[in-house]
Amino acid sequence: MLLNEERLKKIGLKEGPILFVLDIIEKTRNANSPTLRIEDAENISPIRIKLQRNSRFAQNVLYKKLDKQLPLEHKELCHMVRILCDDWKNRVFLQNYPTTAEQQEMAQQILNAFPYLRNTPGNDSTTLFSKNSGKGTGHRHSGIIHNFFRNLCHHVPAESKKFTRSPKPGILPEEIANYATNLSLIEGTAENFSYIKEDMAKCLPLLNNLILLKKTPKSISETLPHLLAYGGQIIVEMFAEMKPGQNKHANLNNVCSKGLLFKPTTFSRVEDGNLRGILRLWLSLNSQGMRRTLKDGDMEQALAYDLIQWVGEDQSTLNEVLGGYEAAYIRSGKYPPSKILCRAMPFAFGNYVIYTYGITINVEGDFLTTLDVFAKSFVVFGCKPPTILKKLLEFLYIHCYMIQKSTHRAIVKTYTDVFTESNEVSSKKSRINHSQKAMVLL
Repeated sequence: MLLNEERLKKIGLKEGPILFVLDIIEKTRNANSPTLRIEDAENISPIRIKLQRNSRFAQNVLYKKLDKQLPLEHKELCHMVRILCDDWKNRVFLQNYPTTAEQQEMAQQILNAFPYLRNTPGNDSTTLFSKNSGKGTGHRHSGIIHNFFRNLCHHVPAESKKFTRSPKPGILPEEIANYATNLSLIEGTAENFSYIKEDMAKCLPLLNNLILLKKTPKSISETLPHLLAYGGQIIVEMFAEMKPGQNKHANLNNVCSKGLLFKPTTFSRVEDGNLRGILRLWLSLNSQGMRRTLKDGDMEQALAYDLIQWVGEDQSTLNEVLGGYEAAYIRSGKYPPSKILCRAMPFAFGNYVIYTYGITINVEGDFLTTLDVFAKSFVVFGCKPPTILKKLLEFLYIHCYMIQKSTHRAIVKTYTDVFTESNEVSSKKSRINHSQKAMVLL
């Protein structure tokens, strides 16, 4: 079947490429060459079609060099890559970055469309795609395709980038440091609470800077000692300053109550219902990661040990435990994992103390208040929680405080979805009941 203008239009070619193909047909006829058939045109690669749509490149490079199997200059290769990868621009702004495999595939498609480039110095696959960035003596720079992608990323605003860098510590005005120093001299009494709370909020830039400098919680508390005062309430206030978008109505009581439904046979001796619920929820989240072997002692105490430790009612016993933590730090150079200490006999009600990175916070309140301060302390001090507690804390940050949008942990996502669905059903049921009561009154 012979090619003509009508058939070439059906293939999808535009006016410029059609004239080029018809010109070739005419030349082959004059040279008594075999006739070009439609089957040959149908095998045109997508790469070639894209390049033909750019008339400037088609006229200056495609027909004059690529079709004649001539080597391309570097700027011509760059022009070709810009045309072929043009749709990546929108993807990068939508945080849908082209993968390394996609970049390699693009280089392979170019070489399949123009095979002679494989053996042409300066036009080969390494020139088109490599990912070395010039690191190391004698190493070449990245290929043209990867450079094009990285240059696209430079034009994306910092807040829209998929991968962001941590902000660098800034240089704070001297008056802020002096302000914090003067504030630390004020006694943490009940009468001074409102004054200290307001002035601590003014020290937020200093706190953020200390976190960026990777200061330890102990060092931060030495600079801002009131963080440890008032039973952890200043930590709660600073958390609100650091995370203004937090859910101010986080219902920890609701989470603890629903936590009682998980593993109902465990921790039955724990007197505090809220503590019992959070222990069961935490155990469920870590059911595949916790292993405890115990020859002597209580298994449930051993299971709870990473979250809460009962230390007895005597102050001397508490001091002994904290001294053991300090001795462990001196021996190993690492602080023992953060946890909650309960000043009571095992499983009983008691006063709570938070231990984290060498500092202690005497909490004034029940277990819900303690859990609130404990969860927020990791954000305020900018420190990492123990691995065994990460799932529970991520769950609280996503479901309760709403300061984290998502997680890569499947079980945390599952539990978050279940609790959210349960709250939606309860809320809907409450609205229906309220409406029914209103109808009865009418």
